[in-house]
Amino acid sequence: MRIARLQTGPRIVHGVMLDDRSARVIRGSILASPLEVTDEVVPIDRLLAPIVPTDILAIGLNYRAHAIETGAEVPENPM
Repeated sequence: MRIARLQTGPRIVHGVMLDDRSARVIRGSILASPLEVTDEVVPIDRLLAPIVPTDILAIGLNYRAHAIETGAEVPENPM
């Protein structure tokens, strides 16, 4: 079973791919049980990233060159 997040027309849904061009829509969250695969078959207009991240964290001081260019001390241990 190949599960994908996809765009079909204006909708963005998760679906079980039938082939490279179509999928059955999944109702509910793919991260919770039970997972319900519907009989609705939709065309895949575009494949998307599997999940949308809620937060992206980046700490530049873990990179020596970035710490130096900002005038900060290079930490002894990663932050």
